[in-house]
Amino acid sequence: ELPNPAPEWITPRCWREIQALERLSKFDKFVTSFQLSLVQFKTMFDTQEAHLAPFPEPWKTKLDDFEKLLILKCLRPDKLTNAMHIYLTKYLGQPFVEPPTTELSTIYKESFNITPLVFILSSGTDPATELYKFADKLEMGRKLYSISLGQGQGPKAQAMLKESTEMGTWVFFQVRSCLSI
Repeated sequence: ELPNPAPEWITPRCWREIQALERLSKFDKFVTSFQLSLVQFKTMFDTQEAHLAPFPEPWKTKLDDFEKLLILKCLRPDKLTNAMHIYLTKYLGQPFVEPPTTELSTIYKESFNITPLVFILSSGTDPATELYKFADKLEMGRKLYSISLGQGQGPKAQAMLKESTEMGTWVFFQVRSCLSI
């Protein structure tokens, strides 16, 4: 392992990964070139939009877009998701980066009254508003009950579920953490 040329901004993990890139044929002499282009790579490292920053030559023209992602992963792993979004849009198209839109009416038509509907959500999404509107549309708004599951809510949730099967109501269980399931 070579000594880190700029430990004030290149972490030990980053430096190990940069050196590991040289094992790939397209990255021949990358470490030497990186050391000679420290100013340019530091500029790339410092910018808020590192995933959009130009690479120093010869890497700008020598590497394809995927190989450039490898360098970005070493320098700014926090920007890799942004870069992957751009990469996937460019090579696979916009539909591959957009979450699928789910129409509750379609799901409802394909479901049965004895089968629960389970939505696995990413952070920041909440189907509650859409569910309440859909329930109102089917005149089930007054028959939709919800409970946020958490510590000690199990017995109450079981009672609500039992009652809903007897009375023909809907129950919306909100689970914020899969760890409790």
